[in-house]
Amino acid sequence: MDLLDFVAPSDSPVPEMLLANLVLTVPSSSAANSAQDGYAYFKVAIRPQNSHSLVNAFMGAQVTAPSKNFFGLSGDSPTLSNVRIVYGALGAKPLLASKTMAVLEGSALDGSNLSAAITALTGELTDAVVAEPAYATADNPAGKLASRQAALAPIFYKWYVRLAAAFAPSIVPAAVASAGEAALPDARPASASTQTYPSATPYAPVGEAIPKLSALQQVAGEAKYVSDISETAMLHAAPVASTKALAVVSKLDASAALAAYPGQVVAFITAKDIPGTNDIAAETCQPMPYAALPEKPIVNQILVPEGGTTTYVGQRLGLIV
Repeated sequence: MDLLDFVAPSDSPVPEMLLANLVLTVPSSSAANSAQDGYAYFKVAIRPQNSHSLVNAFMGAQVTAPSKNFFGLSGDSPTLSNVRIVYGALGAKPLLASKTMAVLEGSALDGSNLSAAITALTGELTDAVVAEPAYATADNPAGKLASRQAALAPIFYKWYVRLAAAFAPSIVPAAVASAGEAALPDARPASASTQTYPSATPYAPVGEAIPKLSALQQVAGEAKYVSDISETAMLHAAPVASTKALAVVSKLDASAALAAYPGQVVAFITAKDIPGTNDIAAETCQPMPYAALPEKPIVNQILVPEGGTTTYVGQRLGLIV
């Protein structure tokens, strides 16, 4: 199966399948027409869930250099062919930007049809983007729908500028050249830092290099952590997690567990057993804004109470002790 056949939209339902082997071949350059490949891959994700993409994209085209005259000069721009633009992670299957590809196919790489290509892209794919349930919360039920739709054009623009900078640099203004550069360097230098202290200060001990109180125990391996503590008849607790997202917790009943393990399961702790505010950030130095206001529901709950709504699979409902 060709890659385009795999990602092309189809009116017939796509059966569920397990991919045991997937080989992606990138078209090779052709020496006959001096064509070069301008392919790039993109991924947009939020930092805490880098493994879960908001948007994926593959874009590529063969760039053919214009022919030169007797004097070795050419006033023409390179041309694009075999254009491929595919977005992923935006719905149940990849989205092929066929109309945008048609705008660019056979055109000159001179920026003249950039605006038309972006218009075609947003017109054919914006409504095809669906909400992502994994990111749906009480204050954002659309699941980052708007941000995922807004990423369509910038990713395409970044690829086009990168392509132009590589094969037609004269058309790329210096002010926008950096738009096509990679977000991270190919080789990240080693991290390093230094910290200096004045040798003397009239405000001692302020400004002096004072050893951390627990430093000697930590470097000697003698420091005690929670996992090192073991006491006789010590109780252990395990979290009870939600198996569904955006589900209303109608009731929390641990009577079956308590009855099944007499003398072993001693308690089931729920949100009503938490003293104070049921908010992870409530006791930190930087609580969430409006965390205590009734019109601003707490998002980062320690435990989801009865009557509350879970925001993701695995959210804590209680502790079994």
